[in-house]
Amino acid sequence: AGPANEPVRSESRWGIRRRSVLSAVVVVTFSLLVGAAFLLLVLQSSLISAEWNNLGQRASDVARLLEEEGVRETQSTLAEDRRSGEQVQIIDSTNQVVAWSARRLRGEPISALRPAPGKTAKEQLPRVPALGQDDEVLVSARGVEVKDQAYVVLVAEPLEVQTDTLRTVGLLLLAASPLLIALVGVAVWVLVGQS
Repeated sequence: AGPANEPVRSESRWGIRRRSVLSAVVVVTFSLLVGAAFLLLVLQSSLISAEWNNLGQRASDVARLLEEEGVRETQSTLAEDRRSGEQVQIIDSTNQVVAWSARRLRGEPISALRPAPGKTAKEQLPRVPALGQDDEVLVSARGVEVKDQAYVVLVAEPLEVQTDTLRTVGLLLLAASPLLIALVGVAVWVLVGQS
């Protein structure tokens, strides 16, 4: 029994090249999925945090205006201010809406938040019918006292822009991933073939 009788060792049916490409594609796909999920979570957190800051600042601005100008002048200013999608209500101590940024908001309060004067509170609601949106809504509230009367300023904004941004980024990642995976597969195929 000499070397001529030994069975010829053959590569597995996949071959080194195919196994290398498959391994690289699996690793890159997994990495892209984990990276994309992390990116979307961080982006969502950042967008919502920025919106909370904007709403809190707007509530403080309206509260300051209410302290300086009173309810009537504040109502007039709110009705004329069309600069953003933020919606404002001012609630008195009897739970009545006394000022609003849009006529559809003059009915029921959009939130049950009632912080004490000088305090703030916030909540995320599944939807607010008075805003005419099906998106989740962020609400920031600030308590204020004017001439011994307690008021609460409510500022709300749907998460429509944030949701659209996340959807767009997710779709771009989804569209670019197959191209990147294919490029990695071709590069590994060529590089392993040259070695």
